[in-house]
Formats: sequence, structure tokens, C-alpha cells
Amino acid sequence: MGWSSWPISRFLSFCHAICCVVAAIKILGTLTSEILWDPGVIRYALWSDMFRVTYCYLAFDIIMMLLFPTKGDWQYITHHFFGGIGIWQFWYFQMGWLIGLIFELTEMSTIFLNITWYLNKSMEETRSKGYVPDPATKVSFLIAGLMLLASFFMTRIFGAGVIAYYIYDHHEFFLQMYWIQYYYLFGGCAIISGLNFYWFFKLLQKLMSQF
Repeated sequence: MGWSSWPISRFLSFCHAICCVVAAIKILGTLTSEILWDPGVIRYALWSDMFRVTYCYLAFDIIMMLLFPTKGDWQYITHHFFGGIGIWQFWYFQMGWLIGLIFELTEMSTIFLNITWYLNKSMEETRSKGYVPDPATKVSFLIAGLMLLASFFMTRIFGAGVIAYYIYDHHEFFLQMYWIQYYYLFGGCAIISGLNFYWFFKLLQKLMSQF
């Protein structure tokens, strides 16, 4: 059983997601839309702390997946690698904050992803013993699954459109970056968005197969 299948991995992912989502929501409630849309320098302590927690967690998760590999881990390693370096750049160079904030808000879907994973494992264990899962667990799984799809679409699919428009609207600012940063910004966002679109359709297929 690989690292990504261990309960401890899911628990750490769940805790990281809650911390980042709470911090991101607080930032959204504290800063004005004009400041959020400004790609320039903003030194906001909570924002920087949130980014530090994220790229440290992603780096740790990559290491554990390399030590305990399982099928399909390359997708998560790719996501963690490009996302982690991107988050580190936003923190280190103090720029492009909204892209980083949207990336952190995507963890909202991770919360429901781990809940559905736990409920699905519970139902599988019940079926393996020859019993039928109780209706409450099935309903909880359905609700969590719908919340997963909704949050995934809003933060990772719709959010990708917001990021694309943000980069377009501030293209003159981003042109001032080092060339490697500039191409990484486009390439990294494109790769992560591509994975998110792929995972969204996989989630649809998985949830539909359960019902």
C-alpha cells in the first residue's frame, strides 16, 4: 500500500487543506478587491505563512510518494512540483498574490475529497464483510461527493479562468519578470490546470459509478 493510500497521508492532507482554506478566507475578508487584484508587492504576514506551510507540505508529500510509490503518483508529484515551486516564487518574490490565493483555495475541494475517500473506504469494508452499507453513510457520501464536485469546479476549473484573465490583465507587469519566471508562470499554470480538468472528469466518472 503506497503512501497516498495511507490514512496518515489523508489526515495530513486534510489538516493542511483546512488550515490553508481558513487562512485564505480570512485574507479574502480582510483585504480589498483592489489590493487582491494588484500583482505588485504586498507584505502580508498571514499570506506568507500560508505559502510557507503549503510548499513545505508539498515537498514532504513528494518525498513520501517517492519513498512509497503507488500507481498514479506521477500525477500528484507533477502537481506538487509545479505548484510548490510556483507558491515558493510568489512568496520569495512577493508578487502575483491572487494566483497563489486561488491555488490555496483549491484546497477546499481537498477537504471533501478526503471525506469521500474515508466514506468510500468505509463502505468498501462493509461490503467486504458481506453487509450492505447503511443509508446514512450512503447519503453522507453523496452529499460529500456533490460538495467535492462543486468546490472542485469553482476553485480549480472556474479558478483557472480567473487566473488566465488575471495574467492577461497584468501581462505588462509579468513581462518584467525574469524570462524563466515568465515562462514558468504560463507553463506551470497550464500543467496544473490540465491536471485539474483531467481529475474533474475522473471524479465525475468515479462518483457516477458509485450510484
